[in-house]
Amino acid sequence: MKTPVFIKKIASRLVELSIRKHVLMYLLLLCFLLIAVMTWSFTSKMFATMTQKNMEATGQLVDFVGSTLDKRLQDAMRAADLAIQQETVIEMIETCFDGAEYPMKKQLEHEREATEFLSRMEYSNDLVRIRLILQGNPIYINENIHYFRMTEEELARASVLSADIYWLKAQHFPYIYKKGRDVLSVYRPVRSTGDFNKIAGIVAVDIAMSDVAEQLENLLENSRTAVQLLNEKGENVLSLGESSLLPEGTHPFQVWQSRENESVFSYSIPLGDWGWRIVYACTREKLASESTNMLLDILSLAAALVCIACVLSIVTSFLTTRRIRRLARAIRQVKKGRMEVRVPEGAGSNELGLLERSFNSLLDTLDETVEGKIQDRMALQKAEIRLLHAQIQPHFLYNTLDLVNWRLMQSGDFKGSELVKKLARFYRLGLSHGKDQIPLKDELEHARLYVEIQAFRLGDLVDVKIDVPEEMLSLPVTGNILQPLIENAILHGIREKETGRGEILVTASQENGRLLIRVEDNGVGVDLEKINALLNATDAQQHYGLWSIEKRLKLTYGEAAGLTYSNRPEGGTAVEVRLG
Repeated sequence: MKTPVFIKKIASRLVELSIRKHVLMYLLLLCFLLIAVMTWSFTSKMFATMTQKNMEATGQLVDFVGSTLDKRLQDAMRAADLAIQQETVIEMIETCFDGAEYPMKKQLEHEREATEFLSRMEYSNDLVRIRLILQGNPIYINENIHYFRMTEEELARASVLSADIYWLKAQHFPYIYKKGRDVLSVYRPVRSTGDFNKIAGIVAVDIAMSDVAEQLENLLENSRTAVQLLNEKGENVLSLGESSLLPEGTHPFQVWQSRENESVFSYSIPLGDWGWRIVYACTREKLASESTNMLLDILSLAAALVCIACVLSIVTSFLTTRRIRRLARAIRQVKKGRMEVRVPEGAGSNELGLLERSFNSLLDTLDETVEGKIQDRMALQKAEIRLLHAQIQPHFLYNTLDLVNWRLMQSGDFKGSELVKKLARFYRLGLSHGKDQIPLKDELEHARLYVEIQAFRLGDLVDVKIDVPEEMLSLPVTGNILQPLIENAILHGIREKETGRGEILVTASQENGRLLIRVEDNGVGVDLEKINALLNATDAQQHYGLWSIEKRLKLTYGEAAGLTYSNRPEGGTAVEVRLG
């Protein structure tokens, strides 16, 4: 679907408006939005709907708190079950109930084991105490920490319950060393294994009432709320908040009820299967607080929109200068050498758009100019290399060496003749008919001939080994790179040793399609800091051969190519030649 022409014209005109006209347009648009938002707020947010939703959310919160508290009690039940499954605990309960012979040593042993077990359970379940309520007269019956004598009231309460039935009791328990503490106790009767109708003992698990209160406090938001915990008899166990809001008598579960002309609402839930309940109460203002806040929000929104109208001109200026700052950052990056940077070109034909397009166009032109200069420089350097080759006048050199060889053979100096032959072959390979690259095989032969020629002068003091896979011998390499490295290894490495003798190893490998040649010697090593400074220099006053190799490799293969020197752990120097 094509955009109508008149819309395109309007959009084009809007883009080209001046900043002052943009601000005026934004202010008019803001007034329209202000009226629209206020109308929508009054018609869409209804008071009754907001109140009902708040009641549902509050009821869900009460249900969640009740389930959390019930889970805490269920955990206490499981702790009681685990306690009566422990062998020492059940033996203590049965022995005390039966009245059988109970040696003193056995009693002390039982007390120690059971105390350790109960203490671990208390710690891992965050309980105040797990108590064993016993019959009989063991020596620990009046310990009043973990072991207590069963009262007639407790025995009567446990006797009327069927098997595996628990009961709750809120009390202020007088611990012997804590001066008493408010707890919610879960009681679990233990029936005798000999006579199931009789109660052998009771396990009581005490939860801090402060933990219960902490759970219920999650329901209290302000003075307009209250919460109450009732036992199975409807008696108040714990109440928090504004107690005057709490209803009297029974209350249906999970149903909101109102009283006092609908100014107070209450909600009740059962606490698990214990017969206890949680009652929550709040005022109408609390439930309708969001509806009331809605009106305040609308007024605040109107005030905010007025402020936005004032700030909008500042924002417009910021958005405009942002493009200028972006252009300035790009210029700073170009000054640091990042020629690839570009700025996004904004729409329209205003001054900023012209600046952005001109900046990008200038960099494109500059890139082309720099690239051309680089190509010219490379061509010039290649021409200089070829000129050096031409200046040597190879044909005259070869004819002269052949004449010297013939005269030496006539005079019977066959050793000298052999030297001249090697020298002629050395120069033929080195000059390589002016080619930039030669097979690796020829470069290795060129280096080997240099060592053999040196042997005429130095003797067999240097042993050169070449270990290169045969399939790599035909690979093209830049000529005259190994001989200077081997010469440097002999003169500054091996000759500096006391014995003056040494070995040189030349190897080659390929890594990710890139040829690597490694030259190692067992000489005295090199000053790495000095070598690296030489290789990174813009010009070389000394060791021109190494500097020249580094520059030739980078010109031929790129910045990743070059030389890397290192000192071997066992002594000597290793230099890695990266081609490509």
